[in-house]
Amino acid sequence: MKPFFVIALFLISVSVINCDKDLGSVDSNSNKGVYPPVSDSVPIPDINGEIGIESGDAAIIWTSCEDAVGYELQRTNIGGGWELAYSGTNLRYAVGVIPSDVSISFRVRAVYTKVVSKWSNVFTF
Repeated sequence: MKPFFVIALFLISVSVINCDKDLGSVDSNSNKGVYPPVSDSVPIPDINGEIGIESGDAAIIWTSCEDAVGYELQRTNIGGGWELAYSGTNLRYAVGVIPSDVSISFRVRAVYTKVVSKWSNVFTF
């Protein structure tokens, strides 16, 4: 009996990416990545902070926005610019203990399916 070999051919489908699509705008505050366009017509979260009486742990909290799919929280970095601290669906971010001689500022924005909100007011510990 002769050996039987099966040769399989696979067709690979390649999609062409349309480079003319509007991919959003660069976040001018961090110059990192491409973000959806900022919209004036969507809600902006309210931001606040809390410090545990016994533990001294600080946390940032913000309000939910209807139809938001997530949130981006930024904090000031050592150089004075903004950096991403959190991205996700939670409404609270644990900061930890902040030394009394340190000042840290935060801001948050809502992320929607096609746009992002403007940044919230800044909250500083």
